[in-house]
Amino acid sequence: MRKSVEEQFSSKGLRVIAVAKGDLRSRQQLVGFAGVADKIRESSHQTVNQIQDLGVSVKMLTGDSLPIAKNIAQHIGLGDKISTMPKTKETSLGSVIEDSDGIAEIYPEDKYTIVKTLQSSGHIIGMTGDGINDAPALKQAEVGIAVANATDIAKDSASAVLTSEGLGGIVTMIKTGRTIYQRILSWVLSMITWKIHVVGYIVIMLFLIHYLTFSIFSMVLLLFLADFASMSISTDNVRYSLKPDSLNISWLFKIGLSLGIVNMIEGVLFTIGVLSYFELNSSVNRLYTFTFAYLVLTGLCNLMMVRERNHFWKSRPSTLLIITMVGEILLVIVISLFGFLELAPLGYMTLLGILGYVLSVSFLVNDPIKVYLIRKLSNNTNFNKNITKFG
Repeated sequence: MRKSVEEQFSSKGLRVIAVAKGDLRSRQQLVGFAGVADKIRESSHQTVNQIQDLGVSVKMLTGDSLPIAKNIAQHIGLGDKISTMPKTKETSLGSVIEDSDGIAEIYPEDKYTIVKTLQSSGHIIGMTGDGINDAPALKQAEVGIAVANATDIAKDSASAVLTSEGLGGIVTMIKTGRTIYQRILSWVLSMITWKIHVVGYIVIMLFLIHYLTFSIFSMVLLLFLADFASMSISTDNVRYSLKPDSLNISWLFKIGLSLGIVNMIEGVLFTIGVLSYFELNSSVNRLYTFTFAYLVLTGLCNLMMVRERNHFWKSRPSTLLIITMVGEILLVIVISLFGFLELAPLGYMTLLGILGYVLSVSFLVNDPIKVYLIRKLSNNTNFNKNITKFG
Protein backbone atom coordinates (compact mmCIF):
# COMPACT_ATOMS: atom_id res chain seq x y z
CA MET A 1 0.00 0.00 0.00
CA ARG A 2 1.33 3.39 -1.00
CA LYS A 3 2.17 5.70 1.90
CA SER A 4 0.40 9.02 2.23
CA VAL A 5 2.30 12.27 1.95
CA GLU A 6 2.12 12.72 5.70
CA GLU A 7 3.55 9.26 6.36
CA GLN A 8 6.37 9.79 3.85
CA PHE A 9 7.38 13.09 5.43
CA SER A 10 6.95 11.81 9.02
CA SER A 11 9.20 8.81 8.38
CA LYS A 12 11.95 11.31 7.58
CA GLY A 13 11.32 13.29 10.76
CA LEU A 14 9.44 16.09 9.01
CA ARG A 15 6.22 17.82 9.95
CA VAL A 16 3.88 18.40 7.00
CA ILE A 17 2.67 21.84 5.92
CA ALA A 18 0.16 22.25 3.09
CA VAL A 19 1.00 25.08 0.66
CA ALA A 20 -1.78 26.82 -1.28
CA LYS A 21 -2.05 29.86 -3.54
CA GLY A 22 -4.80 32.26 -4.41
CA ASP A 23 -6.57 35.33 -3.21
CA LEU A 24 -7.55 35.32 0.42
CA ARG A 25 -11.13 36.16 -0.55
CA SER A 26 -11.38 33.50 -3.23
CA ARG A 27 -10.97 29.78 -3.21
CA GLN A 28 -7.33 28.80 -2.78
CA GLN A 29 -5.61 26.09 -4.78
CA LEU A 30 -3.36 23.43 -3.20
CA VAL A 31 0.03 23.49 -4.88
CA GLY A 32 2.03 21.06 -2.72
CA PHE A 33 3.42 20.07 0.66
CA ALA A 34 6.45 21.21 2.59
CA GLY A 35 8.37 19.40 5.29
CA VAL A 36 9.59 21.23 8.41
CA ALA A 37 11.83 19.79 11.13
CA ASP A 38 13.59 20.98 14.25
CA LYS A 39 17.33 20.78 13.77
CA ILE A 40 18.89 18.05 15.88
CA ARG A 41 22.01 19.18 17.71
CA GLU A 42 25.17 17.46 16.58
CA SER A 43 26.11 16.85 20.22
CA SER A 44 22.83 15.09 21.07
CA HIS A 45 24.02 11.62 20.10
CA GLN A 46 27.20 12.02 22.17
CA THR A 47 25.29 13.40 25.14
CA VAL A 48 22.83 10.50 25.15
CA ASN A 49 25.69 8.00 24.99
CA GLN A 50 27.51 9.71 27.87
CA ILE A 51 24.41 9.67 30.07
CA GLN A 52 23.74 6.02 29.28
CA ASP A 53 27.38 5.14 30.02
CA LEU A 54 26.83 6.60 33.49
CA GLY A 55 24.11 4.03 34.13
CA VAL A 56 21.18 6.36 33.49
CA SER A 57 18.25 5.16 31.39
CA VAL A 58 17.21 7.84 28.89
CA LYS A 59 13.62 8.06 27.59
CA MET A 60 12.21 10.57 25.12
CA LEU A 61 8.80 12.10 25.75
CA THR A 62 7.37 14.05 22.79
CA GLY A 63 4.12 15.22 21.37
CA ASP A 64 5.29 14.49 17.82
CA SER A 65 3.78 11.67 15.81
CA LEU A 66 5.18 8.15 16.13
CA PRO A 67 7.11 8.16 12.79
CA ILE A 68 8.78 11.49 13.63
CA ALA A 69 9.69 10.28 17.12
CA LYS A 70 11.23 7.10 15.70
CA ASN A 71 13.30 9.11 13.23
CA ILE A 72 14.60 11.44 15.96
CA ALA A 73 15.38 8.52 18.27
CA GLN A 74 17.39 6.87 15.50
CA HIS A 75 19.45 10.01 14.87
CA ILE A 76 20.37 10.51 18.52
CA GLY A 77 21.11 6.83 19.19
CA LEU A 78 18.29 6.42 21.68
CA GLY A 79 16.85 3.14 20.41
CA ASP A 80 14.00 1.93 18.23
CA LYS A 81 11.45 1.00 20.90
CA ILE A 82 9.19 4.03 20.56
CA SER A 83 5.58 3.64 21.73
CA THR A 84 2.48 5.73 22.25
CA MET A 85 0.42 6.23 25.37
CA PRO A 86 -1.94 3.26 25.99
CA LYS A 87 -5.49 3.93 24.80
CA THR A 88 -7.16 1.44 27.12
CA LYS A 89 -6.95 0.75 30.83
CA GLU A 90 -6.23 -2.92 30.14
CA THR A 91 -2.74 -1.97 28.94
CA SER A 92 -0.38 -1.28 31.82
CA LEU A 93 1.18 2.16 31.50
CA GLY A 94 4.08 1.12 33.70
CA SER A 95 5.07 -1.82 31.50
CA VAL A 96 4.81 0.30 28.34
CA ILE A 97 7.12 2.95 29.78
CA GLU A 98 9.59 0.41 31.13
CA ASP A 99 9.87 -1.38 27.78
CA SER A 100 10.09 1.77 25.64
CA ASP A 101 12.94 4.08 24.71
CA GLY A 102 10.47 6.87 24.14
CA ILE A 103 6.80 7.78 24.18
CA ALA A 104 5.27 9.72 21.24
CA GLU A 105 1.99 11.57 20.69
CA ILE A 106 1.66 12.51 24.36
CA TYR A 107 -0.22 15.47 25.83
CA PRO A 108 1.31 17.81 28.42
CA GLU A 109 -0.56 16.13 31.28
CA ASP A 110 0.84 12.76 30.19
CA LYS A 111 4.35 13.81 31.23
CA TYR A 112 3.22 14.26 34.82
CA THR A 113 1.45 10.89 34.72
CA ILE A 114 4.57 9.17 33.37
CA VAL A 115 6.76 10.67 36.10
CA LYS A 116 4.31 9.55 38.81
CA THR A 117 4.08 6.05 37.32
CA LEU A 118 7.84 5.58 37.26
CA GLN A 119 8.18 6.91 40.81
CA SER A 120 5.55 4.44 42.02
CA SER A 121 7.78 1.68 40.62
CA GLY A 122 10.69 2.84 42.79
CA HIS A 123 12.65 4.82 40.20
CA ILE A 124 14.34 8.16 40.80
CA ILE A 125 13.36 10.50 38.00
CA GLY A 126 15.15 13.32 36.25
CA MET A 127 12.93 15.35 33.91
CA THR A 128 13.92 18.00 31.37
CA GLY A 129 11.55 20.60 29.98
CA ASP A 130 11.25 24.13 28.68
CA GLY A 131 7.60 25.14 28.52
CA ILE A 132 4.77 26.09 30.85
CA ASN A 133 3.12 22.72 30.27
CA ASP A 134 6.26 20.96 31.55
CA ALA A 135 6.12 22.70 34.94
CA PRO A 136 4.01 20.06 36.80
CA ALA A 137 6.28 17.20 35.67
CA LEU A 138 9.44 19.20 36.47
CA LYS A 139 8.18 19.90 39.98
CA GLN A 140 7.13 16.29 40.57
CA ALA A 141 10.43 14.75 39.43
CA GLU A 142 13.23 14.30 41.98
CA VAL A 143 15.51 16.24 39.62
CA GLY A 144 13.60 18.71 37.48
CA ILE A 145 15.91 20.25 34.89
CA ALA A 146 14.92 23.35 32.92
CA VAL A 147 16.90 23.94 29.73
CA ALA A 148 18.63 27.24 29.01
CA ASN A 149 15.79 28.75 26.94
CA ALA A 150 12.99 27.55 29.22
CA THR A 151 10.16 29.80 30.36
CA ASP A 152 10.33 31.43 33.78
CA ILE A 153 7.59 29.14 35.11
CA ALA A 154 9.53 26.06 34.02
CA LYS A 155 12.70 27.38 35.66
CA ASP A 156 10.86 28.14 38.90
CA SER A 157 9.43 24.61 38.96
CA ALA A 158 12.77 22.92 38.28
CA SER A 159 15.44 22.06 40.83
CA ALA A 160 18.24 22.80 38.33
CA VAL A 161 18.57 25.15 35.35
CA LEU A 162 21.04 24.59 32.53
CA THR A 163 22.96 27.73 31.65
CA SER A 164 24.28 26.58 28.27
CA GLU A 165 22.51 25.37 25.13
CA GLY A 166 21.89 21.65 24.77
CA LEU A 167 21.80 18.91 27.37
CA GLY A 168 25.52 18.50 27.93
CA GLY A 169 25.16 20.14 31.33
CA ILE A 170 23.29 17.05 32.56
CA VAL A 171 26.46 14.97 32.23
CA THR A 172 28.33 17.52 34.35
CA MET A 173 25.53 17.49 36.93
CA ILE A 174 25.66 13.70 37.27
CA LYS A 175 29.45 13.60 37.59
CA THR A 176 29.50 16.48 40.09
CA GLY A 177 26.76 14.93 42.20
CA ARG A 178 28.52 11.57 42.34
CA THR A 179 31.83 13.25 43.19
CA ILE A 180 30.20 15.04 46.12
CA TYR A 181 28.62 11.76 47.22
CA GLN A 182 32.00 10.01 47.27
CA ARG A 183 33.46 12.81 49.43
CA ILE A 184 30.55 12.54 51.86
CA LEU A 185 31.00 8.77 51.95
CA SER A 186 34.70 9.21 52.79
CA TRP A 187 33.86 11.65 55.58
CA VAL A 188 31.21 9.37 57.11
CA LEU A 189 33.48 6.31 56.98
CA SER A 190 36.32 8.29 58.52
CA MET A 191 34.13 9.60 61.36
CA ILE A 192 32.63 6.20 62.19
CA THR A 193 36.01 4.49 62.20
CA TRP A 194 37.79 7.22 64.15
CA LYS A 195 35.13 7.68 66.86
CA ILE A 196 34.81 3.94 67.52
CA HIS A 197 38.61 3.71 67.67
CA VAL A 198 39.09 6.64 70.06
CA VAL A 199 36.21 5.84 72.43
CA GLY A 200 37.04 2.14 72.56
CA TYR A 201 40.76 2.78 73.04
CA ILE A 202 40.24 5.24 75.90
CA VAL A 203 37.70 3.05 77.73
CA ILE A 204 39.76 -0.15 77.44
CA MET A 205 42.97 1.58 78.53
CA LEU A 206 41.10 3.04 81.53
CA PHE A 207 40.09 -0.45 82.63
CA LEU A 208 43.58 -1.86 82.05
CA ILE A 209 45.75 0.78 83.75
CA HIS A 210 43.04 2.40 85.94
CA TYR A 211 43.64 6.01 84.90
CA LEU A 212 43.02 8.15 81.84
CA THR A 213 45.68 8.24 79.16
CA PHE A 214 44.89 11.78 78.05
CA SER A 215 44.35 15.24 79.53
CA ILE A 216 41.49 17.61 78.86
CA PHE A 217 43.76 19.90 76.85
CA SER A 218 45.12 17.07 74.70
CA MET A 219 41.59 15.83 73.99
CA VAL A 220 40.42 19.30 72.92
CA LEU A 221 43.47 19.68 70.67
CA LEU A 222 42.87 16.17 69.28
CA LEU A 223 39.25 16.93 68.38
CA PHE A 224 40.24 20.22 66.75
CA LEU A 225 42.90 18.61 64.56
CA ALA A 226 40.63 15.70 63.62
CA ASP A 227 37.79 18.00 62.52
CA PHE A 228 40.16 20.26 60.62
CA ALA A 229 41.57 17.33 58.66
CA SER A 230 38.17 15.79 57.95
CA MET A 231 36.86 19.08 56.55
CA SER A 232 39.63 19.01 53.96
CA ILE A 233 37.94 16.00 52.36
CA SER A 234 35.51 18.46 50.74
CA THR A 235 38.32 19.33 48.30
CA ASP A 236 39.66 15.81 47.80
CA ASN A 237 40.26 14.25 44.38
CA VAL A 238 37.78 11.41 43.95
CA ARG A 239 36.51 9.27 41.10
CA TYR A 240 32.80 9.46 40.40
CA SER A 241 31.01 6.13 40.13
CA LEU A 242 29.88 4.82 36.74
CA LYS A 243 26.54 3.65 38.17
CA PRO A 244 23.91 5.48 40.24
CA ASP A 245 24.84 5.59 43.92
CA SER A 246 22.51 4.45 46.66
CA LEU A 247 23.17 5.30 50.30
CA ASN A 248 23.37 2.12 52.37
CA ILE A 249 23.64 2.85 56.09
CA SER A 250 24.17 -0.81 56.96
CA TRP A 251 27.11 -1.04 54.53
CA LEU A 252 28.70 2.09 55.97
CA PHE A 253 28.27 0.99 59.56
CA LYS A 254 29.64 -2.52 58.97
CA ILE A 255 32.82 -1.24 57.33
CA GLY A 256 33.30 1.65 59.77
CA LEU A 257 32.66 -0.56 62.81
CA SER A 258 35.02 -3.27 61.58
CA LEU A 259 37.86 -0.83 60.85
CA GLY A 260 37.28 0.99 64.13
CA ILE A 261 37.50 -2.24 66.14
CA VAL A 262 40.69 -3.27 64.30
CA ASN A 263 42.26 0.14 65.02
CA MET A 264 41.19 -0.07 68.66
CA ILE A 265 42.75 -3.50 69.17
CA GLU A 266 45.97 -2.39 67.45
CA GLY A 267 46.17 0.72 69.64
CA VAL A 268 45.59 -1.11 72.92
CA LEU A 269 48.15 -3.82 72.10
CA PHE A 270 50.74 -1.23 71.04
CA THR A 271 50.25 0.91 74.13
CA ILE A 272 50.40 -1.99 76.56
CA GLY A 273 53.49 -3.32 74.80
CA VAL A 274 55.49 -0.08 74.99
CA LEU A 275 54.37 1.28 78.40
CA SER A 276 57.54 0.10 80.13
CA TYR A 277 59.85 0.24 77.12
CA PHE A 278 59.17 3.93 76.48
CA GLU A 279 58.87 4.65 80.25
CA LEU A 280 55.32 5.89 79.86
CA ASN A 281 54.09 4.43 83.15
CA SER A 282 56.60 6.54 85.10
CA SER A 283 55.29 9.89 83.81
CA VAL A 284 51.61 10.62 83.24
CA ASN A 285 52.50 13.68 81.16
CA ARG A 286 54.55 11.55 78.77
CA LEU A 287 51.59 9.16 78.52
CA TYR A 288 49.36 12.11 77.63
CA THR A 289 51.73 13.09 74.83
CA PHE A 290 52.04 9.49 73.63
CA THR A 291 48.25 9.07 73.42
CA PHE A 292 47.83 12.43 71.71
CA ALA A 293 50.50 11.70 69.10
CA TYR A 294 49.28 8.16 68.47
CA LEU A 295 45.60 9.12 68.03
CA VAL A 296 46.31 12.11 65.78
CA LEU A 297 48.66 10.16 63.51
CA THR A 298 46.29 7.18 63.39
CA GLY A 299 43.37 9.46 62.51
CA LEU A 300 45.33 11.03 59.65
CA CYS A 301 46.42 7.66 58.25
CA ASN A 302 42.88 6.37 58.61
CA LEU A 303 41.63 9.37 56.65
CA MET A 304 44.11 8.68 53.85
CA MET A 305 43.02 5.06 53.82
CA VAL A 306 39.22 5.39 53.73
CA ARG A 307 39.20 8.22 51.17
CA GLU A 308 39.94 5.59 48.50
CA ARG A 309 37.57 2.62 47.98
CA ASN A 310 40.46 0.66 46.49
CA HIS A 311 44.02 0.55 47.84
CA PHE A 312 45.18 3.92 49.14
CA TRP A 313 47.74 4.47 46.37
CA LYS A 314 45.15 4.30 43.57
CA SER A 315 44.43 8.05 43.64
CA ARG A 316 46.24 11.22 44.67
CA PRO A 317 44.78 13.35 47.49
CA SER A 318 43.97 16.99 46.79
CA THR A 319 46.66 19.60 47.40
CA LEU A 320 44.74 21.13 50.31
CA LEU A 321 44.31 17.73 51.97
CA ILE A 322 48.04 17.02 51.62
CA ILE A 323 48.96 20.43 53.05
CA THR A 324 46.57 19.93 55.97
CA MET A 325 47.95 16.50 56.80
CA VAL A 326 51.59 17.59 56.52
CA GLY A 327 50.88 20.58 58.75
CA GLU A 328 49.23 18.45 61.43
CA ILE A 329 52.03 15.87 61.32
CA LEU A 330 54.62 18.62 61.79
CA LEU A 331 52.61 19.99 64.72
CA VAL A 332 52.53 16.54 66.35
CA ILE A 333 56.29 16.18 65.82
CA VAL A 334 57.00 19.57 67.43
CA ILE A 335 54.77 18.87 70.44
CA SER A 336 56.17 15.36 70.84
CA LEU A 337 59.79 16.56 70.76
CA PHE A 338 59.54 19.80 72.74
CA GLY A 339 56.32 19.39 74.74
CA PHE A 340 53.52 21.89 75.29
CA LEU A 341 51.83 22.71 78.61
CA GLU A 342 51.11 19.33 80.31
CA LEU A 343 52.23 17.41 77.22
CA ALA A 344 55.79 16.37 78.08
CA PRO A 345 58.50 15.71 75.44
CA LEU A 346 58.71 12.10 74.24
CA GLY A 347 62.08 12.03 72.48
CA TYR A 348 63.09 10.95 69.00
CA MET A 349 63.00 7.19 69.53
CA THR A 350 59.49 7.16 71.00
CA LEU A 351 58.17 9.41 68.24
CA LEU A 352 59.78 7.25 65.54
CA GLY A 353 58.30 4.17 67.19
CA ILE A 354 54.80 5.66 67.10
CA LEU A 355 55.16 6.87 63.53
CA GLY A 356 56.58 3.57 62.27
CA TYR A 357 53.89 1.50 63.97
CA VAL A 358 51.02 3.70 62.77
CA LEU A 359 52.24 3.71 59.16
CA SER A 360 52.82 -0.03 59.15
CA VAL A 361 49.45 -1.16 60.54
CA SER A 362 47.46 1.49 58.66
CA PHE A 363 48.77 0.84 55.16
CA LEU A 364 50.06 -2.73 55.36
CA VAL A 365 47.31 -4.28 57.51
CA ASN A 366 44.24 -2.06 57.69
CA ASP A 367 44.18 -1.02 54.04
CA PRO A 368 43.99 -4.63 52.73
CA ILE A 369 41.28 -5.32 55.33
CA LYS A 370 39.34 -2.29 54.10
CA VAL A 371 39.55 -3.40 50.46
CA TYR A 372 38.42 -6.91 51.39
CA LEU A 373 35.45 -5.65 53.41
CA ILE A 374 34.32 -3.22 50.68
CA ARG A 375 34.50 -5.88 47.96
CA LYS A 376 32.80 -8.54 50.05
CA LEU A 377 29.97 -6.34 51.33
CA SER A 378 29.49 -4.63 47.95
CA ASN A 379 29.02 -7.99 46.21
CA ASN A 380 26.32 -8.89 48.71
CA THR A 381 24.48 -5.59 48.42
CA ASN A 382 22.48 -4.13 45.57
CA PHE A 383 23.67 -0.53 45.24
CA ASN A 384 21.99 0.15 41.87
CA LYS A 385 18.40 -0.46 42.82
CA ASN A 386 17.31 3.01 41.70
CA ILE A 387 17.58 3.97 38.04
CA THR A 388 17.44 7.64 37.13
CA LYS A 389 15.56 8.54 33.97
CA PHE A 390 15.91 11.76 32.01
CA GLY A 391 13.11 12.51 29.57
